[in-house]
Amino acid sequence: MLALVAIAVLATITGCATTQNGPARGTTTIPTYVGDLTYQHQTLSKPSAEKLHRQMALARASELVVWSMPAMNFYQALEACQQN
Repeated sequence: MLALVAIAVLATITGCATTQNGPARGTTTIPTYVGDLTYQHQTLSKPSAEKLHRQMALARASELVVWSMPAMNFYQALEACQQN
């Protein structure tokens, strides 16, 4: 989660952003590995926030699966030992 926010902030600071609708509207698009993130007056737009939320949920789910693998292996080994 923090990494996604850090990427968006760094892209803004380093000037990787492009203004699409001119300075009057303040809409900025930043290309990231998640996709293009759109800011409106230095705030994430709703579709960009939803995109980041989905990406963070996917990252959390992936970490949960990887984290739980040793516990599941231990449980299966325990069941096998109890059956023998």
